[in-house]
Amino acid sequence: MSCASTRPITNPRRHGFSLVELLIAMTIALVFLSGIFMTYFQIMRTRDEAERRLDAMRNGRAAITTLSMELKALNRDYNPGIDDILLVARRDILDHGDRIDNDGDGTIDEEIVDGLDDDLTSGTVLTNDRHALLGTVRERPMYVGRTDLDDAGVDEDIKFGQSLMTFRIFPTTPSPSLISKTITYAIANYDGQANVLVRQTIIERAVGEPDVTVAPLAFGVLGFDVLYWNPNEAPANQYWVDRWDSSAADPAHPASSTPAALFPPLGLPAGIYVRLTLMADRHGDRAVANNQPVQTISMETIINIEQTIGDARYPRPSL
Repeated sequence: MSCASTRPITNPRRHGFSLVELLIAMTIALVFLSGIFMTYFQIMRTRDEAERRLDAMRNGRAAITTLSMELKALNRDYNPGIDDILLVARRDILDHGDRIDNDGDGTIDEEIVDGLDDDLTSGTVLTNDRHALLGTVRERPMYVGRTDLDDAGVDEDIKFGQSLMTFRIFPTTPSPSLISKTITYAIANYDGQANVLVRQTIIERAVGEPDVTVAPLAFGVLGFDVLYWNPNEAPANQYWVDRWDSSAADPAHPASSTPAALFPPLGLPAGIYVRLTLMADRHGDRAVANNQPVQTISMETIINIEQTIGDARYPRPSL
C-alpha cells in the first residue's frame, strides 16, 4: 500500500521577487539613501557656513590690522616731523542689527555698542563681572561692580553702528607738496557695492587741487563701531564715548578758538575701541535688503594712544 506525498510542488520557472517584496526593498533603500543625502547636505551646509565665516574673518582681520597700525601712529611725540593731530569722529546708530535674538530674552537688537549692559537681562551687574583675581590684585578694580566691555551681558544683542572717523595730520614743517593729510574711515558704497569699509586720504598742497584717493578695506561690513576712552574726566568718571573732537577739546590745537589754559584738556583719547560686524550669510545683501535675519561675525580690538597715556595731565586711577 502506498501513500501519496504531501510535499508542495515547486514551479521551477519562478526566480524573481513579488511586487510587494520589491516595494518594501525600494522603501528601505530610499530611507537609507535619504539619510545619506541629508547627512551629506548638512555637511556641505556646515562647510559652506564655516568658509563664509572664515572669509569674513580674513576680510575683517585685514581691516583691523590697517586701522590698528594707523591709529597707533596718532602719537605726536613718537612721530618726528608731526606737529599736531586733529581727531574728529561721530557715530550713527541704525534701527536694526542682525535681527536675531542673540541673548534669548525675547527682544531683538535692543542694545548698542557702548560698553554697558543696556538691558540687564542676563543678571545683575555684580554677577556679570569678569575680573580676574591675580593673587591679591583684581583686574580692572575700578570696574568691579560696574559694567564694562569684558563683562557678561554687555553689547550682546546690538543695533549696527556706523562710525565716521577722521584725523588730520599737520607736519612740523609744511612744504608746498604737503600742508596736511586727512584720513577718513567710514562705511560707504564702493564700485557699486554697498557696506564697504573705505579709507579716504586727502593730501592738501600749497598749490593746486587736493590729491584724493579712496581704497576699500573690507567688504560686507554691517557695523563699524568706534569708541574713545575719555581721559578728560576724573578717574571715577572715565569711560567710553562715541564722539570726539580734538579741535574743541584741545585749546593748544590751531583750529581751536579757546585760549590755551594752564592745564588744557587732552586732545586725543587714551584708547580707541574698534568693533567690526561683518556679513557671513549665504544670502548676502539680499538678506539685509529683505529685512531678514543675517548671520554675522564680530571682530574687535583696543588701540592705546601712548601720547595721551604718557601725558602727565592724564588723571590716572589709583590701583
